[in-house]
Amino acid sequence: MESQSMLTHQKKAAILTRTGTAVPPFPARPTPAQDGGGREPDGQAHAIAAWNRNVDILFVNYAAARAAKSLRDAQQALQLDRLRKANSRPGPSSR
Repeated sequence: MESQSMLTHQKKAAILTRTGTAVPPFPARPTPAQDGGGREPDGQAHAIAAWNRNVDILFVNYAAARAAKSLRDAQQALQLDRLRKANSRPGPSSR
């Protein structure tokens, strides 16, 4: 059984929506009367491709922001740990 590790665009959009990011709505599928037949028009395919690109861009920005925040948090924790260690060392004895 093959497992996919990549997130689908729909899953990315759901994650973004849960985090409060405004995600453009998925392009509406035209009715057969609108597209002149039963097949998917090129316009619909282009609209879906554009939506996928927008979701990818939003998700990359979201992931980068989370990574940057994690890095800042780790650096802050390291700095606080160093300060605590420096303050807990006994000072020079005065004679």
